[in-house]
Amino acid sequence: MAATRVTRRLPGVLALVVGGWACRNFVAPLTEASWRAELNQTQQLLTMEFHQSGGHLSGSAALARLTEAGAETLTLSGSVQADTLDIIYSRSGVPSFRFLGWYVNNRSRITGTLDGAEFTDLAVQFRKQ
Repeated sequence: MAATRVTRRLPGVLALVVGGWACRNFVAPLTEASWRAELNQTQQLLTMEFHQSGGHLSGSAALARLTEAGAETLTLSGSVQADTLDIIYSRSGVPSFRFLGWYVNNRSRITGTLDGAEFTDLAVQFRKQ
């Protein structure tokens, strides 16, 4: 009788152990918050929102003048490895530019530089919106 109870419980225990291992090793796509950076040197505002799936980033961004209405729509793609981000911003008819940076303050900020198009090693700090 005792052997029968152990045998009946074994599949349930095995399912819990395997299920716990599988959940622990599953990495779901991470949806990031919106980010905002004021580019005071160029009088611009850069906002972005992206999704992370594994080491790949994709999303959208907007580049606007601080003194004018309207914004230019951008698409972004890139990669993340540990806390380091490498993002390319693309737009139609205009050269793309790149952001290379990293998460800081428990991922509440992203700091780095913009380079390409109208930017030359411009220091930037994004804040979570």
